[in-house]
Amino acid sequence: MAKSVHAAIGEHPIHCLMCDNDTFRKREVKLNSTGMELFDLAWANESATA
Repeated sequence: MAKSVHAAIGEHPIHCLMCDNDTFRKREVKLNSTGMELFDLAWANESATA
């Protein structure tokens, strides 16, 4: 389950533009690229925190 967090850029809190909520879910995502998908190597793509 993704953890709920309060996000900020520097000291400025971030709010959702749709609902004005300040709580987001933190999770790791794969940065899929077309070339890696084409050769069935998606598992080797880098990941990032979203």
